Amino acid sequence: MDPESVCAILNELLAAEQRAIAPRLFESTVFVSRPSVAEYPVVLRIAKQARRNCEWLTQKVVEHRGVPAPRSPVANMANWHFQELHHVLPMVVADQEALVRTYKAAAQRLASEPNAVESVDRILDIHLRELDALRQLLDIATGRAAPASTG
Repeated sequence: MDPESVCAILNELLAAEQRAIAPRLFESTVFVSRPSVAEYPVVLRIAKQARRNCEWLTQKVVEHRGVPAPRSPVANMANWHFQELHHVLPMVVADQEALVRTYKAAAQRLASEPNAVESVDRILDIHLRELDALRQLLDIATGRAAPASTG
């Protein structure tokens, strides 16, 4: 695969990371109530990881002699100010599921590029682990699973 095509795929992933909901929540004024306390550290960890993912993808684009695409604006977040984290969790889960699908498709497209696909697979693994954590929280929030015993 030519470097330009590799960079185009990596830039698609970079744009997806930049549009992800979890990091955008912390750009708004999300409300963390008592029911949201368990969700906060998980979503915050995902938001911080998104920044690292963008750094890794940017590095790969540069290594392939490309130019990282400009940040994609997220225009539909204005109505998220002062929302309770507990209530937006289903949207965060759906967004994480979409990221996983995007990364899986990109990994298939980059299969002939071991250097690029290694980074994509690493980020995909992180997204899958975070998706599991989010789904567990959602199950607890919706009463489909009992909270873990504290002792």
